Amino acid sequence: MTTARSCWHMASGKAKLIRVTFPLGSIDNTAPKSLRLGHLDNLQTAKSWQAQPVWRAPADSTVPGRSFFAILKDGEAGEGDHLMAWAPVGAAEPGALVPASAILISAGKYWCYVEEKSGTFVRTEIDPSRPVADGYFVKEGISPGDKIVTAAAGQLLARETNPSTEPE
Repeated sequence: MTTARSCWHMASGKAKLIRVTFPLGSIDNTAPKSLRLGHLDNLQTAKSWQAQPVWRAPADSTVPGRSFFAILKDGEAGEGDHLMAWAPVGAAEPGALVPASAILISAGKYWCYVEEKSGTFVRTEIDPSRPVADGYFVKEGISPGDKIVTAAAGQLLARETNPSTEPE
């Protein structure tokens, strides 16, 4: 997007200039290539937006960390909204995205069901320490391309933990 076009989009309300500050130590001085943004109140179910270009912003003495500016086009963010921001940093890591709709919490642990073979589902524990806008990034237990149950997983858990022994 050219500078003149960016200014026109911002003046017309079709784009917003955003400032993102990352906590100290979470990102180096290099501006990320893009940012993913989402509303704080419903991160797991709401849509998110891509913002770019990204460039360094002056330090904010009231918020410690590294600050960057970016242009958010056609997002539903309002003036003064507080958003959660994600930025790709470091080398790519192998792993898989488990959608939020697939997650079950049972006995204080996070689980999802993975289809092991046609019609056979295995409850698999996941590490919830890497939340992303649409779910969780996991490095172990689930591989990219695995089929994950995203609807009616609660019924599978109920059947597994309390199998009926009487006829229906």
